[in-house]
Amino acid sequence: MKPARLTETVCFQPLARGDKVGEYEVEAPLGAGGHGLVFKVRRAGLPFALKLLRGRSLEARGQREISILRRIQHPNVVGFHACGRWPHPVHGPLYFVMDFVEGRTLEQWALEDNPCARCVARVLLELARALAHIHTRGVLHRDLKLENILLRTSDGAPVLVDFGIGWLAEEPPLTHGTLPPCTAEYRSPEALRFARAHTGGQAR
Repeated sequence: MKPARLTETVCFQPLARGDKVGEYEVEAPLGAGGHGLVFKVRRAGLPFALKLLRGRSLEARGQREISILRRIQHPNVVGFHACGRWPHPVHGPLYFVMDFVEGRTLEQWALEDNPCARCVARVLLELARALAHIHTRGVLHRDLKLENILLRTSDGAPVLVDFGIGWLAEEPPLTHGTLPPCTAEYRSPEALRFARAHTGGQAR
């Protein structure tokens, strides 16, 4: 079978408990997004999070996220560990492995704990410092929302996750349009007004 033909046939496959991706064994799904699925996996008795892209068409976006995570080392940013391809080591979709953050989303924390003003200020200050750090590293997250901020159970610290549509300085753009990609409902009124003014219609 020619490599080109093999590339066409090796596509995204869902993972089930007990499947092996490289040296990592799948335990449970953690979430799903537009670019891929995230699973809790285990290696040598330690938990990790593994993101499997939905197909080769998302290759550039996955490589960008890996480059971002490799550039940032910060206690409030999810850590990067490894990457590869599955199920075929050359032609399969890309996957990468990160810290497994045991905790709750910012929304869950707020609704379940009803935190005091001092607690909220502490979390927001840590987030602001983390964002300042990643900006000095030439990175913009571009998808800050409740689901992408986890409160770590061990110390209550916020952790930024999912840099799937992040921006990296000195790298070519991956999308084109009036506005950069993001979750639409989190766009500012100013951004929507700008888009309407420059597209002659409704912002998308």
